[in-house]
Amino acid sequence: MNRPRKRDRHLPACVYQRGPSLYYVKAGVWTRLGPASDLRGCLAEYARRQQQRAHGMAALIEDMLPRLTEGKAPATAKLYGIAARTLRHAFAEFAPEDVQPRHVAELLRGMNSTPTMANRCASVLRLVFAEAVRDQLVASNPCVGVDRHKLKKRTRRLTATEYRAIHANATPRVQIAMTLCLLTGQRIGDVLRIKRSDLTADGVYFRQQKTGAELVVAWTPELRAACDAAKAAHGRVASAWLIKGTGHHPMSYQPIWRDWRVACERAGVTGATIHDLRAASASEAKRQGIDAQALLGHTSARMTQAYLRDHDLPIVHGPSIGKL
Repeated sequence: MNRPRKRDRHLPACVYQRGPSLYYVKAGVWTRLGPASDLRGCLAEYARRQQQRAHGMAALIEDMLPRLTEGKAPATAKLYGIAARTLRHAFAEFAPEDVQPRHVAELLRGMNSTPTMANRCASVLRLVFAEAVRDQLVASNPCVGVDRHKLKKRTRRLTATEYRAIHANATPRVQIAMTLCLLTGQRIGDVLRIKRSDLTADGVYFRQQKTGAELVVAWTPELRAACDAAKAAHGRVASAWLIKGTGHHPMSYQPIWRDWRVACERAGVTGATIHDLRAASASEAKRQGIDAQALLGHTSARMTQAYLRDHDLPIVHGPSIGKL
């Protein structure tokens, strides 16, 4: 509970005088309201800010977020929540009707270093305003017509030599995760959430967090050996998860990501991410005549194409000079 004021008791909460001016103080940020001599004007500005806080962008984003995440996969809902926090901070001082296309463009420019996150924020903001337009809270959507960052397709291909070098320098848990990612073609998050009960008679069952797609990766001798190694790593204390986590929880991504980076540095491999294993699996599956689209759980060949990293060049024939 906050202590009562010892001075300036005529001022409302969060308003303080510093020198000749009055300030609104929130989260350590001092915002000038005006000269202390103009108390009426300062109080009017304070009331405007309080009204904005109750009916501003932060409140709108918070109100609309449950609608946006309804029915979405947990992983997608989590990403929406992260973007929403960024947007609430960026538009903290805005009322919904004050947001213009130039403000959205400024947000995107300010996030040039993280274009994927910038585009996600723009998408969430567009959806928030779409709901606001539907509820007739605003007249138009300021995100319409604002160009997003153009993302380059990732073409990094993890070679067999690089894979073996990273694997040799990795911790046992990363080695297990790497092997399972490559053999199943699934995302690292889904691999870390494999339960022992997911090891069925036909193979390893997956329900992808991102899309909700369900599939079973059929048993092979290599896959059985990888799962046996994962179970053996538990020692005498087994858990419900195939890859040992913490207590009743699955292994989180952060320690795997951290150990992967260390292994890459020791192996002298640069520019590789653990997500490249999914692309490597898809490319190798295609080379071996396996349906890469089915393996990745995609609903269209176009989605799968973005993951393929095979660099086989077409063989073409030139004309004969003798026929000139």
